[in-house]
Amino acid sequence: MPPIVKGLTPALRQTRNVLVAGYLGFVGLGLVSDTQPRIFWTMLLPLLPVGVVLMGFHVWRNICPLAFLGQLGRRLNRGRQRRVPPWLESYFFPATFGILLVLLVLRLVATNGDRLWLSGLLVALALAAFVTNAIFTGKTWCNFVCPVGFVERVYAEPRSLRSTGNSQCDPCTACKRHCPDIDQENAYWKDVTGSGRRLAIYAFPGLVLAFYTYYWLRHGDWEAYFDGRWTRRPVDAALVVGEGFFFAPQVPAVLAATLTLVAFSVASYGLFRLLEVGIRGVVGNGERSRHLGLALAAFTAFNLFYVFAGAPSLRQLPGGTRAAAFVAPLVGTLFLRRRWQRTPEHFIGERGATRLLRSWPFEEPPPRDPSEVYGWIRASRHAREKDHHSEPDLERTDVLHEMLVVRLKRGKRLEEGTRVDHRPHPERDEADTADDRDGAGHPGSQGR
Repeated sequence: MPPIVKGLTPALRQTRNVLVAGYLGFVGLGLVSDTQPRIFWTMLLPLLPVGVVLMGFHVWRNICPLAFLGQLGRRLNRGRQRRVPPWLESYFFPATFGILLVLLVLRLVATNGDRLWLSGLLVALALAAFVTNAIFTGKTWCNFVCPVGFVERVYAEPRSLRSTGNSQCDPCTACKRHCPDIDQENAYWKDVTGSGRRLAIYAFPGLVLAFYTYYWLRHGDWEAYFDGRWTRRPVDAALVVGEGFFFAPQVPAVLAATLTLVAFSVASYGLFRLLEVGIRGVVGNGERSRHLGLALAAFTAFNLFYVFAGAPSLRQLPGGTRAAAFVAPLVGTLFLRRRWQRTPEHFIGERGATRLLRSWPFEEPPPRDPSEVYGWIRASRHAREKDHHSEPDLERTDVLHEMLVVRLKRGKRLEEGTRVDHRPHPERDEADTADDRDGAGHPGSQGR
């Protein structure tokens, strides 16, 4: 079978195959064992966000079982270039956020503790991935539909903790403008100020908190979540439409859960909008304040998740909750620090330097990190002047420096122009995709 994506090493392929087999095996486990929900929700799922952050965005995109099943569906569309409608291209963040919200409501009233319902959900997600990519081109499932894809981008953008190769399709079919699988950071800066991204990510911390708070709102007792009783509760009418709030039992549970998740999400969005306004008053830059607001929302959601995720099982391990209380904030702080320091100017400068590194004109070996090129050139100029190198050597250093400056300025103008123009245009989309692909040709373009 020919490769579906680039950058899939033998080790990654074997890991992916193990995860796909595990995914399918877990569906089967739900047919025979009542322990399946507890293992899935309190042991395996909590590993996903921290795993994506630590292993890197592109690594996960290459080994994700749902991504693989989706790519199998892609083989059936026989080269059709059907793309999603323009509205979904512009508002895929709110769309995937909405899908995630619906699935969380379903968890609270059905799939949390019923093994057959959970197996059915896993099968439905696999079929949805397969059918989506059979109808639409490329990684439409990953980029526009998958709720896990939404979480990946919240926690791993603009660049992962680890520098990794990309995860683009082979061949690329231009399913998405500014594809994160080709160049993750380029895709981020191209739409960092988009209203859809802000809406979904600012609401996300509230969604996370609402999900876990609902256990208390329904039962009036936090132990209703922490003791794990919900992992052993099969679906029945009382679970779905029974008493929804301990203080308002007449509200059906499915409605109460929906109202809770929506209300907390709206409140979260409002709070982070106010936070962004405050940050803008300090930094005086709209794009910078948006970037920092998004980083703080992701950091908040990550830490809220690990206050609760896995707790029913961690409580059974000596020191388990203490270890989680140490590791989660540590990892969250690492990715917040990495994001906080990042600017589009850093990215554009590194990408310009990366392209120039391909034709390095000096005898000395080039820097390993493209971000060090500017400093290397300045130091080289000083050293050559001090050692009385020939005029041609000095001129060559000056020319390279000027080329980098021009690329930086040109790249900034292009970035600003792209963020302003959101009109769909097929020819421009193809050109943008080609430019993104060109920027991914060197390891440095993946956001060192």
